[in-house]
Amino acid sequence: MQWLNTTAFAKVPVIKASGATAQPGNVGVFAATGPGSWTVNMNFGKTFAIGERLKFMVRADAFNAFNHVNLGDPNTEITSATFGRITSAAAARGMQMNARMTF
Repeated sequence: MQWLNTTAFAKVPVIKASGATAQPGNVGVFAATGPGSWTVNMNFGKTFAIGERLKFMVRADAFNAFNHVNLGDPNTEITSATFGRITSAAAARGMQMNARMTF
């Protein structure tokens, strides 16, 4: 997915002898940001009393419960072939269950 207008950027000349840039660039830090992200985590649990002192708890957790795609940040390396593109995404939905007995 193309996120940045790559024609709005130009490479800064590099001095061949030292490998350093001939002049500083004028793009500020955090000038290019990626898309926002959101995720919904859920958990459900139930505690069962077994006698006076014994309790049993069962719990289920869901991370990114709605399985919403959260895209990564765009590639900001101007010499890269994928400059301005988003090539990554966050992990998909994850779930876990656990049980606990207290006495």
